[in-house]
Amino acid sequence: IADCLADQVLDAGKSELRDVYAIGLRTLCKTVPPHMGDRVSQQLVVRLLEGIRVNTESVEHDKSSEDIVLSCLDVLTDLLARFGATAPSVTREHEHILHMCLTQLASDSHVVRKRAGNTIGCLSVVLSDQLLSRMVESLLSQIDMAEGVGKSGKRKTRLAHAQAQNVQTGRVADTRALIRTMCTVSGAVGHRLGQTQIDRILPIFLRFCDPDDAVTGDDAMDDDEEMGDGEDDQENEAAVALANELRESCFTGFESFVSRCPTEVERHLELVIQAALAYMSYDPNYSYGDDDEEEDEQGSEYDGGDDDDDEEEEYEDDDDELEDDDDDDDDD
Repeated sequence: IADCLADQVLDAGKSELRDVYAIGLRTLCKTVPPHMGDRVSQQLVVRLLEGIRVNTESVEHDKSSEDIVLSCLDVLTDLLARFGATAPSVTREHEHILHMCLTQLASDSHVVRKRAGNTIGCLSVVLSDQLLSRMVESLLSQIDMAEGVGKSGKRKTRLAHAQAQNVQTGRVADTRALIRTMCTVSGAVGHRLGQTQIDRILPIFLRFCDPDDAVTGDDAMDDDEEMGDGEDDQENEAAVALANELRESCFTGFESFVSRCPTEVERHLELVIQAALAYMSYDPNYSYGDDDEEEDEQGSEYDGGDDDDDEEEEYEDDDDELEDDDDDDDDD
């Protein structure tokens, strides 16, 4: 049954029913009797890895290839969750699975990157200490090359958005996937990370959550006037959304570390609390830059109202003068 379903999932011509076959294969992985786990895993692991490798190169151009990669990652995740630590046929392939998933974090498809991150999170639970350390080091070295995105310049946020859409670089998009993956790993096996690794991870996350960015409340407002007024608003909004998503992933990581390894993060708690308090009062859906304009408009209305009052007083004075003149005429 496993072989038959795998054939259908990996068949490029079965795109219409691939989801059905993938669901069947995932159900098989979740319900197969434990004593048959190693046999089923032996039939699937190598084929799934090969399916990912073969279809990776054409993911950008072929929707069917992307669907095959996604299905393979989903089945692989279920297989790792059920037999990742007990089936010898799976444990022997831990290193190959790790390498393949790390490669997928550089995919041009954001869906593939996200699924690969989920698979890595599941894999981290069953990895040996040596492979786990190697994986964390790989993720950190790539994250460390990225710069924080915030009020330090609209150029950075827009450059981030441009790179996320650029097939050749894709660097910031990969950074977002790397941070999300690191957060997933820390939530799953944060207690297994050493002090040295945590001391590297938290400063990287804090760089994406600068409290000064929350003070201004608007990543699009900065002193970068050379960008000009003709920039595309849609591009700017996407860049700000990218920055906010990065921050959200970082705060998820903070939560995981504080709850899973409170002793190791104690030296960083003050900075984490500062960032958390700053962003508690920051609403990414609110345009802080419009406040001044609204206040100016309201002020103008109030000023106009004062002018109207002055005019009414002048009219009343004129009426009083006319009445006085009429009284004088009557006396005469």
